[in-house]
Amino acid sequence: MERIELQKKAYDSDLAALLERQAAQRPRDTAYVFLEDGEREAGRLSYSELDQRARGVARRLLQTARPGDRALLMYPNGIEFLVAFFGCLYAGIAAVPAYPPQLDRRRRSQRFQRLISILKDAEPALALTTRDVLDKRASLVEQAPAFATPTWIATEDLAAEKPGGALVDEAYGWDRIAYLQYTSGSTSSPKGVMVSHGNLMTNFLELTFGVDMREGDAMVTWLPAFHDMGLIFGMLLPLFNGIPCYLMAPENFVQQPVRWLRALSRYGGTHAAAPNFALDLCVDRVDEAELETLDLSTWRVLLNGAEPLKISSIERFTARFAACGFPGNGVVPGYGLAEATLGVSIRHPEDPLTVVSLDPEALEQGGVVEEADSAYRLVGCGWTRIGTRIRIVDPESHRPCPPNTVGEIWLAGETVAHGYWQRPEQTREKFQARVRDARDQAPYLRTGDLGFISDGALFITGRADDLIIVHGRNLYPQDLEITAESSHEALRAGRSAAFAVEREGEPRVGLVMELTQEAVHQRDDAAILRAVRAAVADQHEVDLEAVALISPGAIPVTSSGKIQRQQCRRDYLEGRLDNVCIGKPRSDDSAQTGRDQSPKADPAVSERVEAWFCERLAREMGVTPSQVDVTAPLRELGLGSTRLVSMLGELEAVVTTRLPPSLLFDYPSVRELADYIGGMSDESVVPENAPVAAVENQSNAIAVVGMACRLPGAETPDELWQRLLGGEECLRDMPRERWDTERYYHPDPETPGTTNVRRAGFLDDVEGFDAAFFGISPKEAASMDPHQRLALELAWAALEDAGKTGPGLAGSRTGVYAGVSAWDFSLMAYQRAEAVGAYSATGSAHSM
Repeated sequence: MERIELQKKAYDSDLAALLERQAAQRPRDTAYVFLEDGEREAGRLSYSELDQRARGVARRLLQTARPGDRALLMYPNGIEFLVAFFGCLYAGIAAVPAYPPQLDRRRRSQRFQRLISILKDAEPALALTTRDVLDKRASLVEQAPAFATPTWIATEDLAAEKPGGALVDEAYGWDRIAYLQYTSGSTSSPKGVMVSHGNLMTNFLELTFGVDMREGDAMVTWLPAFHDMGLIFGMLLPLFNGIPCYLMAPENFVQQPVRWLRALSRYGGTHAAAPNFALDLCVDRVDEAELETLDLSTWRVLLNGAEPLKISSIERFTARFAACGFPGNGVVPGYGLAEATLGVSIRHPEDPLTVVSLDPEALEQGGVVEEADSAYRLVGCGWTRIGTRIRIVDPESHRPCPPNTVGEIWLAGETVAHGYWQRPEQTREKFQARVRDARDQAPYLRTGDLGFISDGALFITGRADDLIIVHGRNLYPQDLEITAESSHEALRAGRSAAFAVEREGEPRVGLVMELTQEAVHQRDDAAILRAVRAAVADQHEVDLEAVALISPGAIPVTSSGKIQRQQCRRDYLEGRLDNVCIGKPRSDDSAQTGRDQSPKADPAVSERVEAWFCERLAREMGVTPSQVDVTAPLRELGLGSTRLVSMLGELEAVVTTRLPPSLLFDYPSVRELADYIGGMSDESVVPENAPVAAVENQSNAIAVVGMACRLPGAETPDELWQRLLGGEECLRDMPRERWDTERYYHPDPETPGTTNVRRAGFLDDVEGFDAAFFGISPKEAASMDPHQRLALELAWAALEDAGKTGPGLAGSRTGVYAGVSAWDFSLMAYQRAEAVGAYSATGSAHSM
């Protein structure tokens, strides 16, 4: 803590004062250079130019908003974002970094809706952006009326101001909120982390020490400005240290990864940062001819973070670019999160890489046991240097974990942010946790990440939210993903998601995996699925509910490129995957023929046992009995040994002889097992009715193949079921935009024109109706009853859930039957003459 206090005195009180100092001390030095297409210089700012342009923006902002308001920043990576960001700091307005909105329907489902969520949560007074985005404002408002609330400003059109003092006194201060960093949303809806100037200045010091940044260094970054690592490490840390920053757009890097390496080579870059997928992308996409053009000898630090570290990615990258001058210890692992501003722990470049080999079985039980021959290797993320306290805590009991034990990572110190914007309950739960330790009563941040400390270094084992627990075993999704990705050449490395699902109350594992571009048009789906299931069953002994093969680039990711495992899970459960193939290994009915029985086997008994097993396996796998390959090894069917042994026990109740579990290894296929049982002693009798009863065939039966709902607190049937199971209340206080509760509330329910309740159930984003998708004009959509909009959306959602939205639906004998008995919208509309129009009769729900 002494170092932090010295830092407060020695450095600037806030980020605005920092820019003022740099502009005064080194006015002509290069601060930022933007590389258009990742190659050509398209913008350059000195510290003085940035200072003056930011002041021009601040002057304009204060004509519309007040210090303490929020401003939504919708920019691509580039000079204009930086000018707007520092303009907000000078005006004392909290910036809300985001990305430019996209209007195409595919992006609306993820990026667009997330942007709307941020807009509604932050309630910004201003929307700052470029001219191009400003020109789309009318279309954006039509898509989402929330865009109409803030005042829009294109900062490119604002003139620079001369240097001078603070524009507003209250803009400055160590504890003042500098900006809202919205979380990526990989496991939940985005929340605005309140990052103060003090948080930033302290974290700058941590990062500077951690990555050994010095005078004369240079940063080269492609990370997005709206992500914490891209903004703080990539863009603001260079300004703190007075070194130039060369930046490009993320899409330019992904399109040609060599562009990033060329920029590092051309400008003598010393520092950069990237997650694992970027390292793998460089190794896979940079060819030998391009390698010969690179000089990476000035590159000292590549901060590796933002997702669980993979030693294989680090080793591949280091080996690949060693010939270009990249140092053997240049990849610097680190750990951090937005709630702690950014960096928590970093391995110093001069320290050796810390890698431990662990016993995976002990780790599944929460123990840390080193095992020299183990293939399970973890990379250490270094340690903190400026007083941040790291505790490993049992997430249930809140007691400190003993040494060599995995627990939740808790943090305390000056880098921990102030909490979540307008979410006091979640702030208390997340930022004010208390360790059950009489000697330590400080409030702690619960990171939700799991790890342990060994020899002073922090190791991350996974995320608590993503943790998969199967029969008491803790399975880390990244372990399952690596195993599955390595099983077949048609699968893309680093582009899969494993997650927990349940069927009939039993824990299972789902996998969503991207195919390589080459495999999309020429592949053997059955072979890929068999390879994945065999590898996962062999190495992890788990039940796979399903494996979904999807097109390249289709897997949901966060703004920083992290795989959204929970979004993948929701997409799988709700049938919204853009899948090429989904299911289990299947075979033709011909696989059932060609029996080569043991001469002692009773054919009738063997056939009945085989039928029983096929029926039972089909239930587990979600296929028909004829699709079970009776000649394939049982392990290739994707079921763990626990599940198979359990089935053998069920079969034991049918036959009259004990069936030891070793039979599964001695007779590893359904056919071999059936033939063995059929050849057992005469005492083994399988009754004629032994097979599991088939579904009753009734000509007038109704099959529910797709469902959809939209209720307060439940957007899908699965969410509704979870709410019912948990007994959760979905009522909330009346939103201000609906009506003034105090104005209409009266405790006497008989009082005319009043209500005696303060809470009710409300649907979110009702105004987000996509009229163009249904072929409805904007004018007609404005007259539609919200019930009718919901009916259209839910009808389509139910068809999607059933997988019936393909081109074959048009013109088919398909009907949508709905009953609606409410007409209050039309009654309200007819009370206003100006609301009556051509669509008044067709736009009300009661006319359906």
